[in-house]
Amino acid sequence: MTTPMGAAGEPQSRATPLSGEGRLEIEGGYRVAYRTFGTGSRTLPGLHGGPGASSHYLDRLSEVVGGDLKLVLYDQLGGGDSDRPEDLSLWQIPRFIWEVEPSERPSTLAS
Repeated sequence: MTTPMGAAGEPQSRATPLSGEGRLEIEGGYRVAYRTFGTGSRTLPGLHGGPGASSHYLDRLSEVVGGDLKLVLYDQLGGGDSDRPEDLSLWQIPRFIWEVEPSERPSTLAS
């Protein structure tokens, strides 16, 4: 498969454009940052490594979504553009699961 070339001879991106971004308040009043690419009814969550990392290195996933599939990237609490609380009790695996579990996460990330 070849990559389409733009007018300047550089690879042409097939990325779905950014369609939304913001910060959601979660338990404890902390805020997590998110970005959405596309507007489909099905959601592909992009989960970055961590702790402390940003989701920006996952932006290329926007090249595989579109149509009925949207991409939601978020920065885990303590990483990227999200709040960075100093409360060490928050750094527990069940708490990080809570952030991404469909029945638990804020509705903007789940929809």
